[in-house]
Amino acid sequence: MRFRSAAIGLIASAIVLAACGAKPETNVSAQAAAPTTTATQAASSAPTSTYPDHTNIIATIFYGGEVESEDNNWQTNEETAYCSDWKHCFGGVDDPDSRQHDGAWPSGFKPRENPFYASLPCNEFNENGETSGFMAIKNQIPWSTDRPEGSALKNRWVQITLNDKTVYAQIEETGPFETGSETENDCEYVFSTTDQRPKTQFGLKAGLDVSPATALALGLNIDAGFGVVDWRFVDDNDVPIGPWREIVTTSAPYWQ
Repeated sequence: MRFRSAAIGLIASAIVLAACGAKPETNVSAQAAAPTTTATQAASSAPTSTYPDHTNIIATIFYGGEVESEDNNWQTNEETAYCSDWKHCFGGVDDPDSRQHDGAWPSGFKPRENPFYASLPCNEFNENGETSGFMAIKNQIPWSTDRPEGSALKNRWVQITLNDKTVYAQIEETGPFETGSETENDCEYVFSTTDQRPKTQFGLKAGLDVSPATALALGLNIDAGFGVVDWRFVDDNDVPIGPWREIVTTSAPYWQ
Protein backbone atom coordinates (compact mmCIF):
# COMPACT_ATOMS: atom_id res chain seq x y z
CA MET A 1 0.00 0.00 0.00
CA ARG A 2 1.05 3.59 -0.55
CA PHE A 3 -1.80 5.49 1.16
CA ARG A 4 -3.44 5.48 4.57
CA SER A 5 -6.02 7.92 5.84
CA ALA A 6 -5.50 9.01 9.42
CA ALA A 7 -9.24 9.40 9.85
CA ILE A 8 -10.62 6.56 7.74
CA GLY A 9 -13.09 5.84 10.52
CA LEU A 10 -15.02 8.94 9.49
CA ILE A 11 -15.78 7.25 6.18
CA ALA A 12 -16.71 3.97 7.81
CA SER A 13 -19.26 5.73 9.99
CA ALA A 14 -21.03 7.00 6.89
CA ILE A 15 -21.12 3.68 5.01
CA VAL A 16 -22.54 0.38 6.22
CA LEU A 17 -19.81 -2.19 5.61
CA ALA A 18 -19.68 -5.95 6.07
CA ALA A 19 -16.91 -7.26 8.30
CA CYS A 20 -14.41 -9.86 7.09
CA GLY A 21 -15.30 -12.19 9.97
CA ALA A 22 -13.39 -13.69 12.85
CA LYS A 23 -9.64 -13.87 12.62
CA PRO A 24 -8.62 -17.42 11.63
CA GLU A 25 -6.06 -19.58 13.34
CA THR A 26 -2.88 -20.51 11.49
CA ASN A 27 -3.49 -23.84 9.76
CA VAL A 28 -0.31 -25.74 8.96
CA SER A 29 -2.37 -28.72 7.75
CA ALA A 30 -3.53 -26.58 4.85
CA GLN A 31 -0.19 -27.35 3.21
CA ALA A 32 -1.42 -30.86 2.40
CA ALA A 33 -4.44 -29.78 0.33
CA ALA A 34 -3.10 -28.67 -3.05
CA PRO A 35 -5.27 -26.53 -5.31
CA THR A 36 -6.68 -28.07 -8.48
CA THR A 37 -4.41 -25.89 -10.61
CA THR A 38 -0.98 -24.51 -9.86
CA ALA A 39 0.28 -20.96 -9.73
CA THR A 40 2.57 -21.45 -12.72
CA GLN A 41 -0.30 -22.52 -14.98
CA ALA A 42 -1.38 -19.50 -17.01
CA ALA A 43 -4.65 -19.20 -18.91
CA SER A 44 -4.40 -20.77 -22.35
CA SER A 45 -6.52 -18.12 -24.00
CA ALA A 46 -7.63 -14.60 -23.16
CA PRO A 47 -11.36 -13.86 -22.89
CA THR A 48 -13.21 -11.48 -25.10
CA SER A 49 -13.37 -8.16 -23.25
CA THR A 50 -14.78 -4.75 -23.99
CA TYR A 51 -12.34 -3.11 -21.58
CA PRO A 52 -9.30 -1.34 -23.09
CA ASP A 53 -5.73 -2.56 -22.79
CA HIS A 54 -3.02 -0.82 -20.79
CA THR A 55 0.25 -1.78 -22.44
CA ASN A 56 3.91 -1.78 -21.39
CA ILE A 57 3.15 -0.88 -17.79
CA ILE A 58 5.77 -1.24 -15.07
CA ALA A 59 4.43 -3.63 -12.42
CA THR A 60 6.07 -3.78 -9.00
CA ILE A 61 5.61 -6.42 -6.32
CA PHE A 62 4.05 -5.82 -2.90
CA TYR A 63 2.48 -8.02 -0.25
CA GLY A 64 -0.11 -7.67 2.45
CA GLY A 65 1.19 -7.55 5.99
CA GLU A 66 4.56 -6.13 4.94
CA VAL A 67 6.05 -3.89 7.65
CA GLU A 68 7.88 -0.70 6.80
CA SER A 69 11.62 -0.96 6.29
CA GLU A 70 14.48 0.51 4.30
CA ASP A 71 13.96 -2.24 1.70
CA ASN A 72 10.43 -1.00 0.84
CA ASN A 73 11.16 2.74 1.12
CA TRP A 74 9.52 2.84 4.57
CA GLN A 75 6.07 1.92 3.29
CA THR A 76 3.73 -0.37 5.24
CA ASN A 77 1.11 -2.83 4.03
CA GLU A 78 -0.17 -3.80 7.46
CA GLU A 79 -3.24 -1.74 6.53
CA THR A 80 -4.71 -1.35 3.07
CA ALA A 81 -7.13 1.07 1.44
CA TYR A 82 -9.92 -1.46 2.05
CA CYS A 83 -8.85 -3.26 5.23
CA SER A 84 -7.54 -1.66 8.40
CA ASP A 85 -5.98 -4.96 9.54
CA TRP A 86 -4.58 -7.04 6.71
CA LYS A 87 -3.82 -10.11 8.83
CA HIS A 88 -7.41 -10.14 10.09
CA CYS A 89 -8.88 -10.04 6.58
CA PHE A 90 -6.34 -12.24 4.78
CA GLY A 91 -5.40 -14.59 7.60
CA GLY A 92 -1.72 -13.74 7.93
CA VAL A 93 1.28 -12.14 6.25
CA ASP A 94 1.58 -12.95 2.53
CA ASP A 95 5.33 -13.59 2.78
CA PRO A 96 6.92 -13.76 -0.71
CA ASP A 97 9.91 -15.70 0.66
CA SER A 98 7.91 -18.54 2.21
CA ARG A 99 5.38 -20.15 -0.15
CA GLN A 100 3.40 -23.34 -0.63
CA HIS A 101 1.16 -24.76 -3.39
CA ASP A 102 3.63 -23.88 -6.13
CA GLY A 103 3.82 -20.34 -4.83
CA ALA A 104 0.08 -19.65 -4.81
CA TRP A 105 -0.26 -19.48 -1.01
CA PRO A 106 2.00 -18.24 1.78
CA SER A 107 3.36 -21.05 3.94
CA GLY A 108 1.69 -22.09 7.18
CA PHE A 109 -1.94 -21.21 6.53
CA LYS A 110 -4.67 -21.18 3.90
CA PRO A 111 -5.55 -17.59 2.99
CA ARG A 112 -9.07 -16.41 3.73
CA GLU A 113 -8.97 -14.15 0.67
CA ASN A 114 -7.58 -14.43 -2.83
CA PRO A 115 -3.74 -14.44 -2.86
CA PHE A 116 -3.95 -13.30 -6.47
CA TYR A 117 -4.47 -9.60 -5.85
CA ALA A 118 -3.26 -6.33 -7.30
CA SER A 119 -3.23 -2.60 -6.68
CA LEU A 120 -4.11 0.30 -8.98
CA PRO A 121 -3.55 4.04 -8.31
CA CYS A 122 -7.18 5.10 -8.17
CA ASN A 123 -8.05 6.05 -4.62
CA GLU A 124 -11.75 6.24 -3.81
CA PHE A 125 -11.61 7.56 -0.26
CA ASN A 126 -9.70 9.82 2.10
CA GLU A 127 -10.47 11.34 5.51
CA ASN A 128 -13.08 13.60 3.93
CA GLY A 129 -14.92 10.80 2.15
CA GLU A 130 -14.89 10.25 -1.60
CA THR A 131 -11.83 11.77 -3.29
CA SER A 132 -12.20 14.53 -5.86
CA GLY A 133 -10.14 12.53 -8.36
CA PHE A 134 -12.51 9.60 -8.14
CA MET A 135 -15.61 11.79 -8.33
CA ALA A 136 -14.25 13.47 -11.46
CA ILE A 137 -13.94 10.16 -13.30
CA LYS A 138 -17.04 8.33 -12.05
CA ASN A 139 -19.13 8.90 -15.16
CA GLN A 140 -16.40 7.26 -17.26
CA ILE A 141 -16.24 4.05 -15.23
CA PRO A 142 -17.79 1.29 -17.38
CA TRP A 143 -19.71 -0.35 -14.54
CA SER A 144 -21.99 0.85 -11.80
CA THR A 145 -20.40 3.07 -9.17
CA ASP A 146 -23.34 2.61 -6.82
CA ARG A 147 -21.57 0.98 -3.90
CA PRO A 148 -23.92 -0.83 -1.51
CA GLU A 149 -20.85 -2.49 -0.02
CA GLY A 150 -18.66 0.58 -0.06
CA SER A 151 -16.38 0.26 -3.11
CA ALA A 152 -16.56 0.36 -6.89
CA LEU A 153 -13.01 -1.00 -7.24
CA LYS A 154 -12.46 -3.57 -4.48
CA ASN A 155 -12.66 -7.16 -5.76
CA ARG A 156 -12.76 -6.15 -9.44
CA TRP A 157 -10.79 -8.52 -11.69
CA VAL A 158 -7.85 -7.56 -13.88
CA GLN A 159 -6.15 -9.65 -16.54
CA ILE A 160 -2.34 -9.28 -16.52
CA THR A 161 -0.09 -10.56 -19.30
CA LEU A 162 3.67 -10.96 -19.46
CA ASN A 163 5.08 -12.51 -22.63
CA ASP A 164 3.11 -15.76 -23.10
CA LYS A 165 1.59 -15.89 -19.61
CA THR A 166 -1.79 -14.48 -18.60
CA VAL A 167 -2.82 -14.29 -14.95
CA TYR A 168 -5.92 -12.91 -13.21
CA ALA A 169 -6.04 -10.97 -9.95
CA GLN A 170 -8.50 -8.97 -7.86
CA ILE A 171 -8.01 -5.33 -6.89
CA GLU A 172 -7.56 -5.20 -3.12
CA GLU A 173 -5.42 -2.10 -2.61
CA THR A 174 -4.63 1.41 -3.87
CA GLY A 175 -1.19 2.08 -5.33
CA PRO A 176 1.60 2.16 -6.34
CA PHE A 177 2.62 5.75 -5.77
CA GLU A 178 4.76 8.03 -3.66
CA THR A 179 3.38 8.89 -0.25
CA GLY A 180 2.20 12.47 -0.15
CA SER A 181 2.46 12.93 -3.90
CA GLU A 182 -0.17 14.39 -6.20
CA THR A 183 0.08 11.11 -8.12
CA GLU A 184 -1.68 9.27 -5.29
CA ASN A 185 -4.88 9.39 -7.31
CA ASP A 186 -4.50 8.55 -11.00
CA CYS A 187 -8.00 7.42 -11.94
CA GLU A 188 -7.52 9.03 -15.37
CA TYR A 189 -4.84 6.45 -16.19
CA VAL A 190 -6.71 3.55 -14.60
CA PHE A 191 -9.85 4.18 -16.66
CA SER A 192 -8.18 5.52 -19.78
CA THR A 193 -9.52 4.25 -23.11
CA THR A 194 -6.46 5.52 -25.00
CA ASP A 195 -3.66 3.65 -23.20
CA GLN A 196 -2.71 6.71 -21.16
CA ARG A 197 0.60 6.56 -19.27
CA PRO A 198 0.67 6.62 -15.46
CA LYS A 199 1.45 10.15 -14.32
CA THR A 200 3.70 9.19 -11.41
CA GLN A 201 7.34 10.26 -11.71
CA PHE A 202 8.40 8.34 -8.61
CA GLY A 203 10.96 5.55 -8.81
CA LEU A 204 10.21 3.12 -11.62
CA LYS A 205 7.05 5.06 -12.58
CA ALA A 206 5.00 1.93 -11.91
CA GLY A 207 1.32 1.77 -12.82
CA LEU A 208 0.44 -1.53 -11.14
CA ASP A 209 1.34 -3.47 -8.01
CA VAL A 210 0.98 -7.27 -7.93
CA SER A 211 1.01 -9.83 -5.15
CA PRO A 212 3.65 -12.58 -4.79
CA ALA A 213 1.29 -15.25 -6.17
CA THR A 214 0.48 -13.07 -9.17
CA ALA A 215 4.16 -12.24 -9.75
CA LEU A 216 5.26 -15.88 -9.55
CA ALA A 217 2.52 -17.03 -11.92
CA LEU A 218 3.56 -14.36 -14.41
CA GLY A 219 7.21 -15.28 -14.10
CA LEU A 220 8.22 -11.89 -12.70
CA ASN A 221 11.63 -11.82 -11.08
CA ILE A 222 10.87 -11.59 -7.35
CA ASP A 223 14.41 -10.45 -6.55
CA ALA A 224 14.28 -7.66 -9.15
CA GLY A 225 10.84 -6.70 -7.84
CA PHE A 226 9.30 -5.50 -11.10
CA GLY A 227 8.48 -6.29 -14.73
CA VAL A 228 6.75 -4.82 -17.78
CA VAL A 229 3.21 -6.12 -18.35
CA ASP A 230 -0.06 -5.45 -20.14
CA TRP A 231 -3.28 -5.33 -18.14
CA ARG A 232 -7.00 -4.67 -18.48
CA PHE A 233 -10.17 -5.04 -16.46
CA VAL A 234 -12.28 -8.13 -17.04
CA ASP A 235 -15.70 -9.12 -15.78
CA ASP A 236 -16.11 -11.99 -13.34
CA ASN A 237 -17.67 -14.28 -15.92
CA ASP A 238 -14.66 -13.77 -18.22
CA VAL A 239 -12.16 -15.07 -15.65
CA PRO A 240 -11.19 -18.65 -16.56
CA ILE A 241 -10.52 -21.52 -14.21
CA GLY A 242 -7.08 -21.25 -12.64
CA PRO A 243 -5.34 -20.95 -9.26
CA TRP A 244 -6.81 -17.44 -8.97
CA ARG A 245 -10.25 -19.09 -8.72
CA GLU A 246 -9.34 -21.29 -5.75
CA ILE A 247 -10.21 -18.53 -3.26
CA VAL A 248 -12.25 -15.57 -4.53
CA THR A 249 -12.51 -12.44 -2.38
CA THR A 250 -16.08 -11.18 -1.94
CA SER A 251 -15.73 -9.21 1.31
CA ALA A 252 -16.67 -5.56 1.64
CA PRO A 253 -14.17 -3.01 2.99
CA TYR A 254 -13.24 -3.66 6.62
CA TRP A 255 -12.42 -0.51 8.54
CA GLN A 256 -12.17 -0.61 12.33
